[in-house]
Parts: sequence; C-alpha cells; structure tokens
Amino acid sequence: MTITTFTAIVSFLVLLSHVLFVLLAVSYLPLDPVRRFNTYLINLLKKYGQLVATVIASVSLVSPLIFSNIYYLMPCNLCWYQRIFMFPIAILLITAQIRGKAIDKVSMYVLAALGTITALFHYVSQRLHSSAPGFFDGVVGCDAIGMSASCSEFYFLEYGYITIPLMALTAFLFIAVAIFFSDKR
Repeated sequence: MTITTFTAIVSFLVLLSHVLFVLLAVSYLPLDPVRRFNTYLINLLKKYGQLVATVIASVSLVSPLIFSNIYYLMPCNLCWYQRIFMFPIAILLITAQIRGKAIDKVSMYVLAALGTITALFHYVSQRLHSSAPGFFDGVVGCDAIGMSASCSEFYFLEYGYITIPLMALTAFLFIAVAIFFSDKR
C-alpha cells in the first residue's frame, strides 16, 4: 500500500468522524425527529462507547507507527508529545477491553485533554505558519536544533484541512466523547 493510499484511508476516517461530530451536535436541536436520533445515538454510545474508543485509540496507536516506520515520515517534537498522551490511552483501553472491565474515566479525560491541547496547538501553529511564515518560528521551528522534523511542516493536506495533528486532535476528542457517554462500569 502506498503512502497516498494509506493517507487517503486514514483521512477519510477522520472526515467521517467529523461528520459524526456534526450529527451528534445537531442531534441536540429541539426538534422531535432529531431528538429520536439523539436518543438512538446516545444509546449506541452508552452500549459501545468503550469499544468505539478502543478502536479509535488502536488506530491512533498503529497509524503514527506506520507513518514513521514504514513510510519514514519523521515525527516532530509536538508529534512525540501527542504520542506520549495517546499510547497510554490505547494500552489502557485495549487492556480493559480484553479483560472486560471498565476504564478509569478520569485518567482517560486527563490524557485526552492534554493530548487535545497539544494537538490543537500543533494544528493551529502549523496552519498559521503556512499562512504567515516566520510567525511561529521560535515556537514550532523544531528542526532548528536538528533533532526532528519541523512541527510546521505539512506531510500532506487532505480535503483542504486534514493534517497529522488534526488526525490526533480528532482522535483525542472522539475518544473523550465516546468515554463520556459509555455506560460500562
């Protein structure tokens, strides 16, 4: 599989999750058919929320390893920080799923919140750097010390807005939402 194909698949999954976020947000509108959809969606997440979070975390565990070890895309410093927050989430969720146990939601929220903040900063600084070169050089110019790729570099830009940091941001948010609605105890 080429990097273009892999990127297209992962980007499509991110786009699909954005559609699901919009549907979840719209489902809170005070309209009767929408309320029924909201009830259905929330019941699904209550029943399968931890499983959904586990699948997303597993994909988020494997994808960066494929990008860096198979396609040789060197991760920047901020990507490493995002991995630091995502990998424990994946390991804890996979372990809980195998054992049939509920996870500690507070731990998941803390890791997801820290990862979300890091990914959001990375995405915003990456996008601002592309529109105003030099603006974030002191903050995200990771390659200045020769230790990693530049945090402001785009390896790809799918659908006009999806980059690697946005993929991580989406995963962190989706995991937090799925865990929030999960009813597994």
